Amino acid sequence: MINTKYIFNFNCELLFTQQVFAMPITTFVQVDTGSKSLSFADADAGKLFILNQYLKIIDSVKTGTNPDAIMFEPFTKMIITCNGSSKDLSVIDPQTNKVKATIALT
Repeated sequence: MINTKYIFNFNCELLFTQQVFAMPITTFVQVDTGSKSLSFADADAGKLFILNQYLKIIDSVKTGTNPDAIMFEPFTKMIITCNGSSKDLSVIDPQTNKVKATIALT
């Protein structure tokens, strides 16, 4: 199965597309437009990576197994990863890049 991966910059402008033979394993989320930081979860590595505005990895956080979805929750200002294989959520503070809580879903 061939899918298309879309790569955007911080202004949500399409930079390029890439053909992949399986579902992409990486999910990006914009964390804070003020600091221009970006986070992505790598399902194979089981980590959340934090990038600066130059797209350089500046930190990583161990999550549950197979973080296959990620979101920024604006009220609490936390990053949440949905970890498919471990069936839990990781709640991460982007100010400290530490897991604040792990919430079981089963």
